[in-house]
Amino acid sequence: MKKLVAAVLLTAVASPAWAKTYTGTLQVAKVLCITYPCKAPVSLKVGALSYPIETTQYFTQGELDGLDGATVKMKGSIGAQQVPGGSKAMFQSFVPSSGALQIKGNLAQLYLNFMPTYPGPARGNMELTFGTDKKLLVSSSGKDWIQYNYHDVWLTGTLATGNGSNVPTVLEATKVKDLGLDQSAGSNVALKAPTSGVTTQSTPAGSSGAVGTTR
Repeated sequence: MKKLVAAVLLTAVASPAWAKTYTGTLQVAKVLCITYPCKAPVSLKVGALSYPIETTQYFTQGELDGLDGATVKMKGSIGAQQVPGGSKAMFQSFVPSSGALQIKGNLAQLYLNFMPTYPGPARGNMELTFGTDKKLLVSSSGKDWIQYNYHDVWLTGTLATGNGSNVPTVLEATKVKDLGLDQSAGSNVALKAPTSGVTTQSTPAGSSGAVGTTR
């Protein structure tokens, strides 16, 4: 009986936890980088607890380094890991099951004659502002998302890391979710002239109703 119980416990510890989507805040440790790629330790804070993110399979090139303070949704599992160096101590970490993630922020269109944030070859056409006024270059993957200009959104995609100098990290976005009004109503207001009965319900206060100015 003791052997059976021990076997069950060993299986429970060794078996990976079921992956699910966790919503939390990324916390990036400050490190001095001399060469690139330079990976900084990154944790996912879920509620009051922070879990170091395992980056041996996904996010191996420091793609998360520029996202300190970003609110994200990541799919993976939280499990026990052994402290390196032969120690028997255990700690809990977050193990991603996918390189895709969702990032929350305010989306804005970039224009070719006004791109001071990104010197050199820019690979994106939009910009996501998150946290304390931090910026992330975004590629809409050929989709026209002008109706989400200056909207608070969730963006889904994968990160392509930069080289730390003139090539920034970019989010190759594949999906956008508007966090404001219903998407269909918001799109109609952005793309069409307001009609009677729609303006007061669908256009945010202080907005002109024109594309690119709705917040």
